[in-house]
Amino acid sequence: NTFTISCNPTDGGPHTGVFTSKKNAISLNTGNSAQYSIEDAGSGIDTVRFKYTINSTDYEVVKRVVIDSIGDVSMTITDNLYSCKEDSPIQIYGTQGHSSGTGTFAISPTSSAFSYAAGIAFFKPAFEAEGKHTITYTYTSNINNTCTKSDTKDIWLFPNPVANFSLANSCPNLVKEVQFENKSTFPTGTTMTWEWGFEGQTATTKDLKYMFTSAGSKLVTLKATTDKSCS
Repeated sequence: NTFTISCNPTDGGPHTGVFTSKKNAISLNTGNSAQYSIEDAGSGIDTVRFKYTINSTDYEVVKRVVIDSIGDVSMTITDNLYSCKEDSPIQIYGTQGHSSGTGTFAISPTSSAFSYAAGIAFFKPAFEAEGKHTITYTYTSNINNTCTKSDTKDIWLFPNPVANFSLANSCPNLVKEVQFENKSTFPTGTTMTWEWGFEGQTATTKDLKYMFTSAGSKLVTLKATTDKSCS
């Protein structure tokens, strides 16, 4: 937050002089240089003067200094940082305390499905590859295009399982258990949980055996959920 400033007038310098700052941001005056503290100056406009003397004549060099304070820059993600391929698009908001500048988003790895406008970005899980995606929001001041500040967050994208089952009995009836065989597909190494639904009841076993209490058409459901909460 502190840097060295110097003044070398063209009238036979260098000259020994004294720096002053309207915001009292000067320290360590030595010859024709001094230390300038951005922290002491704060944001806004400062006037810096270098006064020196040649042959009993006083001279002064005056410079206008603009301190551009962007302030805090951050991103807000509307959903969990851990998402599933079949999730709805995720909105990402860029925010900053500064009022005169431009915000841009970037994603790594690059993606043609990622888009942004007016400080809002859209991450579409269905069109992105599984794995880590790094989102960066960068705000650049219009006062000085070299003043920027960024915030970065990672979104992890995981696959959804495909729930499926088959009827093991060729002719189910009321005198024996009906067997349902779980044929769901899911990523290797994933810990799964199961939720069967039938006749107002539930079960959490991988496969299901059940003796129905009445004849007729029966609705049986299976929900498969990964250890990343993708179902």
